[in-house]
This record gives sequence, C-alpha cells and structure tokens, in this order.
Amino acid sequence: TNQPSIPTYTDDGYFNPWGYQQHPQSMTELNPVWSCSSSGTPEISVAGAGRETVSFQVFITAAPSSVNSSALTGVSVDVTPLSGPGTTLTSDNTQTSNVLRYLEGYIPYTYTNPFTQGWGTTAAMNISGDMPDPLIPFYDPYDTGTPAVATPFNVQPGTTQAVWVDVTIPAGQTAGTYTGTVTVSGNGVSASIPVNLTVWNGTLPRFDSASVNPAHADMLKSWMPLWPMRFQSGEGLPCGGPGCSQDQAMMQKY
Repeated sequence: TNQPSIPTYTDDGYFNPWGYQQHPQSMTELNPVWSCSSSGTPEISVAGAGRETVSFQVFITAAPSSVNSSALTGVSVDVTPLSGPGTTLTSDNTQTSNVLRYLEGYIPYTYTNPFTQGWGTTAAMNISGDMPDPLIPFYDPYDTGTPAVATPFNVQPGTTQAVWVDVTIPAGQTAGTYTGTVTVSGNGVSASIPVNLTVWNGTLPRFDSASVNPAHADMLKSWMPLWPMRFQSGEGLPCGGPGCSQDQAMMQKY
C-alpha cells in the first residue's frame, strides 16, 4: 500500500521487462511484496554465502497533506551490528563496514514515443513516473572522516522514500543465523524491525587475478558471453565480435 509512484511496465506482446523479449513470461511484477505482513511480527530476512553482498530496502511513507501537512524531518535509518555464531558483522559509518546504507534517488521520467525494434513496436515504454536509480551513500566514501551526505533526510507529505541497505558477508564467515535491528527515527516517525541474516556454509569464488582486468570476477566472465548481442546493441556499438575493436574495448572496460 506504500508503493512509490514508480511506472508499471506491462507485457504488450513484444517487450516484457520481467522476462525475455522473444519469449514473454507471465510474471508481471519483479517483487510483489511492498509492505510487511499485517499479521505477526514484521521482520527482514535475507540469506547469502561468503563473499556475497545481500540487500534489502526500507520504505518510509509520510501521510498525505490532507491528513498531516508536515513532512517527516530529520529521518535516519540505523542498523545494529549483526551478531551470530561467527565474527560480528560491523555496522558503522565507515565504508569498510559490513553494512552500508544508501538513500535512493528518484529521477523524473516521461516517455511518450513508441519504442521500435526489429520485433515490433511496443507501447510498454509509454509511461511516466519516478524512476529509482542513484544510490546516495549515507556517508562520503572518499573524504577523510566519511562525513554525512544523505542522512538525516526529510520525507514530504504524500511521498515515499526508500533506503537501500547492503550487507557484505566476508569470505569464510561462520554459517548460521545473525540478528540485528533496523531503527527508523525522526520527527514524526519511529519504528524498529528485526533483521535475520542466514549465512550459508560456503564462499563464492574470489576475483580472478588472471583476468585482463582483475576486477572481473569469474561469474562476470561467464555471464558476458551469454548475451553478446544485447550487450553490443545496448551500448550502441556499430559492430560486434572479435573483429570489432570497439566491442573488445567495451568488454575490457566491463
């Protein structure tokens, strides 16, 4: 019920954002769970392996101006350290923390012209609304002392603001359940939500130091060849394949 005014894409027979263009799927929504269950105790539950970063979002909605003309001001979202059978996962204001928080930025978007590709013309892109895209770190990752950037923040009446939270699980982290608490506070808002992180007994492969670029992970190198045509056309390249120097440069960049 607190879903932001994000455009809803639909499958028009040619283009399906939740499936494949050539093989439209029946799934109409990426994530239908926008709010906590009305029964029981709300909680956030995520799971992952070592070297994996898992994420969740917290949405803060201010009542419409017809109910309350005041904005929610000085809002902050804090996450306690996550404790469990192994080393406690840190949650502080540094960029070396296991838990990082971001304010989601929204980009006004309007597109009213048909989108034409080789398989047809789609009306699914004829939408407008607010696109969630940039993630603004709560604390500056570059300046000394990591000063506050996006916290605290305000939520205007009748709007919803999202906060994105990353939890990075170290390699070799002891498997089991780690718990903590998310606290949302400010002028006009106060809530606490339990967080349960399940760490699986396993660790993802380390980055491949033998790559052309050490930042390329094994999984990334495996994924890229699966979609070369879409990669090339999506980047606007005039050619593709081993004989295309632009394609090779772009692949190396990625």
